[in-house]
Amino acid sequence: MKHSVSQDFVKHSKIKDVSRETFSLYKSLETIEITPFRTESSYSDNRHPDKVIFSQNIEDDLKRRDFTINALAYNPNTHELIDLFNGISDLQKRQITTVGDPNKRFNEDALRILRAIRFSSQLDFKIDNKTKNSILKNHTLLSNVSTERIRDELIKILKTTHPLNALFLANELNVLKYISSDLEKAVGVIQGGSHKYDVFEHLLRTAQHAVDKN
Repeated sequence: MKHSVSQDFVKHSKIKDVSRETFSLYKSLETIEITPFRTESSYSDNRHPDKVIFSQNIEDDLKRRDFTINALAYNPNTHELIDLFNGISDLQKRQITTVGDPNKRFNEDALRILRAIRFSSQLDFKIDNKTKNSILKNHTLLSNVSTERIRDELIKILKTTHPLNALFLANELNVLKYISSDLEKAVGVIQGGSHKYDVFEHLLRTAQHAVDKN
């Protein structure tokens, strides 16, 4: 499927840096990273492709993406937006959906599980049921992801407008223990006195209040 895109999308954009594989366009404060078409082999470590092969086919590149809303391609010559996996529809529905089989996508890179939760919070989107059920099935794959990558996703989650929703969702999908074992231990811990919430929800509401205040 192809959609027309206004020339304003690329107007005033500048090439910041060019290398053999990747360069970036800068529009205002937003960065758009651009890389040649490529396809990937299996992911034996659930993190990185065992082999990357450059391709001349845009379909090869888009089908390896994580979510449909990230599998959109812009043609600057025809000003068309290429949408092979109904990403525009998912944007309109405000939902996070994997490209193809979610089990395969999460086995390729388990960090995508946290990215789904983060995008849900960042964009105020829901995660579609098939993708959500796959997270429940594959959450243990996060044990193969480095703590540094998980930390980076947590920081991004805390910088969204709805960190409370994201961390509640992480707990619902059995992902919280991979983000913070201390937070998981706080679930269901009752506070004394006049406290209304358990320790877990109290901490999350404190984080959310800090976001709302700013």
